[in-house]
Formats: sequence, structure tokens, C-alpha cells
Amino acid sequence: MTDYERLGIYGGTFSPPHNGHLYAATTFLNKINLDRLLIIPTCIPPHKEVFSNNPKARLQMTELAFSGLPEYGKKIFVDDFEYASGGKSYTANTLEHFSSKNRHLFFLCGTDMFLTLDSWYRPDKICKLATIVVMDRYRGESKSAIDAYAVMLKSKYNASISIIDAPPLEISSSQIRDAVVNGNDISGLVPDSIRKYIEENKLYRNEQV
Repeated sequence: MTDYERLGIYGGTFSPPHNGHLYAATTFLNKINLDRLLIIPTCIPPHKEVFSNNPKARLQMTELAFSGLPEYGKKIFVDDFEYASGGKSYTANTLEHFSSKNRHLFFLCGTDMFLTLDSWYRPDKICKLATIVVMDRYRGESKSAIDAYAVMLKSKYNASISIIDAPPLEISSSQIRDAVVNGNDISGLVPDSIRKYIEENKLYRNEQV
């Protein structure tokens, strides 16, 4: 038994959370052999626009979605740190909050976001505080771009980077929002609890969250 905790951090807007997010979380948990995984919805995302931002609804949906996983409450937890902090949510500040001498932090980063990490707020701090875990959703030339970017981050920030080779579920939150706007069925893309929440609260009909 180690004397430190392997703690995973998985942040995002989760607008809405979908089956791809659940798959990514369980893959992250198992591939990196985490002791715990915290799912942390942003309050105000600094890198993307969220129409008529409603962080409370996104937090509630995230709790609903992940509570359906068998690991929820045992190894997977939804944490409201960024929601409770208010304002723009910066990964560097979140990692600093959860950093401890008895913890090894692992930060899950999607490939699109990973390839912009050098432009984030305090990328030096992010790379210092956590191992960056990338779930590779590309192949071929794009895979080469990921590898080259990883080399750059390692050289510039002495970053520790782990690339998970796992086929992702090709689902996006924007795809789901568009489907709702167009009146299309989203069953199979999101947990049933999320489909019902969106219907009952009339979300995304005019890009409300």
C-alpha cells in the first residue's frame, strides 16, 4: 500500500454530460489505476462560450449522470469546488487547491484541449502540479501532432504526460444540444436521467445552458 493517493481530476463544462464523458471517466480511472476520481464541472469556462451560462444546472446534471456508475461514491465523486468558487474556473487554481504532499494528481485532458494547453492560464503550474493524461482520439498525422506537442510541453515545462490509447465514444455535447434544438431523440447519447432532466427543465431549446 502506497503512502500517497493517486487522485484524478476530470473537469469540463458538461453541458450536458453524456455517455462519452462516463466512458472517459471509467477509462481514466482504470487505465491510470486511480484511488479516487473527482469530476469537477466548471463555473464559468474561460476557454469556451456557454450560452446563458447556468452552472447550477450543469452541476446537477453532472451529479445525476455520474451517480449511475457503479464506482460512484466509492472511487468516483462529483465535486463542486469550481461551482462554489464562482467566477472563471482555471485548472491551475483547481489543481493547486487539491494538491498535497501525500497526493499524486492526474489531470484528464481531451486531445482538442491538450493541443492548446500552452495558451491556458499558468500552464507552468498545471504541468508542475499534475501528470497530464491525454485520451487519444486521433490517429495518423493528428497523432503525430499530439506526440510533438507532448515533446514541447516536456521541454518547456518539464511536464509529465501519459497518453491513454483507448477508442473514444464519438459523442459531443454540441451534438446533443443541436439534437434537442431540432427535436431529435437523444436516447443512447446520454443517461436516461439526463434526457428527462433536459426535457423537464426545457434546456437547450434556445441554447440555455
